[in-house]
Amino acid sequence: MRKFENSKQLAERIKRTIESIRYVGIEYLFVFGKNGRMEKYVGEENIVSMPNTHLYKLKNSKLVHNHPRGCSFSLNDISVICTNDVHICYLVTRKYVFILERPKSGWNIDVASENFEKTCEICWQIANETFDKMIARNEISEYEREVEIIHYIWALFFRIKEIDYARKTHEDFKITIQ
Repeated sequence: MRKFENSKQLAERIKRTIESIRYVGIEYLFVFGKNGRMEKYVGEENIVSMPNTHLYKLKNSKLVHNHPRGCSFSLNDISVICTNDVHICYLVTRKYVFILERPKSGWNIDVASENFEKTCEICWQIANETFDKMIARNEISEYEREVEIIHYIWALFFRIKEIDYARKTHEDFKITIQ
């Protein structure tokens, strides 16, 4: 566990953390708490978890997490972020950093609700139709579809919910901490 004294130091550490897990083959989760402390959790190829007794540390935290396979947030990621009131999450892949930031009004997303499920279904249908057409025109491969469709679904979903969600290349990614 390491403590950070100021926002500039914290921003630099988050940026270094992002770079350190960009090319690794297992999932990591770094929790940068409101108290300035960082905790690291090491997972496996497709999963990382933390003990339930540590979940309270997520409230108002900044998370850095990675997906070695290159996809955007999983449904479980979104559930953990919203349920535990995370301030911001940076999801790292080889090509991109996905950013999901809590609105000023709070998450207001209940992943167990029927509304959430219906909205996801609509986004999934739109994404499938769009990507089916792109494949039919040989614009993308099946592999590209697998990686891109999750991002497309979340982009639609968070646009509907008016929540800041972005995908940046590592070269375009900038971090500022208030």
